[in-house]
Amino acid sequence: MSTRLPLTALRAFEAVASHMSFATAAAALYVSPAAVSQQVRALEATLGYPLFERLGSSIRLTAQGAQLLPRVKRGFDELRRAMEEAAHSHDATQLTVSMLASFLQRWLLPRLPGFHRAHPDIDLRLSASNLVVDLAGSDFHAAIRFGGGRWPGLTATHLFDDWLVPVCSPEQLERLGPIRSFADLRGWTLLHSDTEPWNDWVRPLFGKRCQVPARSVLDDSAAVAIAAERGHGAGLARWSLAAADVYNGRLACAAEWAVRHRRSYHLVAVPAKTRLPAVRAFGDWLLTEATAFPPPPVKLRR
Repeated sequence: MSTRLPLTALRAFEAVASHMSFATAAAALYVSPAAVSQQVRALEATLGYPLFERLGSSIRLTAQGAQLLPRVKRGFDELRRAMEEAAHSHDATQLTVSMLASFLQRWLLPRLPGFHRAHPDIDLRLSASNLVVDLAGSDFHAAIRFGGGRWPGLTATHLFDDWLVPVCSPEQLERLGPIRSFADLRGWTLLHSDTEPWNDWVRPLFGKRCQVPARSVLDDSAAVAIAAERGHGAGLARWSLAAADVYNGRLACAAEWAVRHRRSYHLVAVPAKTRLPAVRAFGDWLLTEATAFPPPPVKLRR
């Protein structure tokens, strides 16, 4: 058998097998049914066995054809990915990154001028979304994700852990005093997001029997810190989203303890794209910023 790959014939075989129709495959490939049939027969002749059983007006894969099909599909998928990566790699100055809107607004944006000063040649494009983008099948080079650290098929670089911290306005803290016990919570209006209930903070500190009923629930983690800043109560905030306002005095830590979040931030990308210069530069800069980001200035419960 020739060592040259009959790519046209393999493409015709994949199309026919996917549609189980020579006519439909021909329409998908913009050729005639006779041309598709000729390519499949040429492939069968090259392999030395039939790939389809012709049953009057219908067809079905032979055992050999069924065994070959998934390998051909994987091969074409890999070729498509290679072409996409090659198309992107020619422009080493462009970088498109996806992330949560809350992380972009509250943590990353204030730090971005430093990246632009260090890498003025990189055209950084940021997309804020709560949806998980398909990095393997999209134009995104990388994403900053908040999770457990394992995403199949992707390389994940840990950036930093996050903490659950009760925060409030300085005026409310002065009036009500800090939260030092479970009983102290009764004097507060408790704010939290739907993904970070107060029990995630209460139970590690005061025991599993202590429970806080859901009260003022917001659908956005960043909104919790904003509501607390405006004096609406004590908000259970992620430290990454509240730290800047604590340091500038708009928020205060309302309790003596912070509890480590079950999730953390990671930079993720398909393995091939981690080698792109722009992705490496962004990742190195992120790690430097993440290392310099301090934990909450309270006692830490890991």
